[in-house]
Amino acid sequence: MDYRLHTLVDITNTGRFRNDPGYEKEKFQEQNFNTVLQTIGMRSNVNFRKKPEVKEQRTSELGFPFDDNMLVWTFEWSTDASDIWLEDNDQLALLRKDFEFVPFITNLDEALTVSHAAFKTRGKDCNIVFELRE
Repeated sequence: MDYRLHTLVDITNTGRFRNDPGYEKEKFQEQNFNTVLQTIGMRSNVNFRKKPEVKEQRTSELGFPFDDNMLVWTFEWSTDASDIWLEDNDQLALLRKDFEFVPFITNLDEALTVSHAAFKTRGKDCNIVFELRE
């Protein structure tokens, strides 16, 4: 199964794991990306070929409940299993539940301002949306 997420949170895959002086931002971006991978990976192995891509996009066109032009990180992955996030005939229900309130690091390259540094999958504070790629 193939999936895609769009988020307003900076999940740039920098490859920076160490706390080298002068590279703090890159390390925090990598930590956010790892948080995404680990959250997805709670139910399945994650296979991906490309790093998340970032570009300015109209949020309402991607499924966010508001209409702004913002930086959006898009990440595509696949799993070998099917129906792993299925609940009540919704193929993405458990994925949204898994991400709800997972913390992330702010003040990187994202444009959004949040009151709580946590992923929100619904409502007016939604900062991550998912789709099944056919």
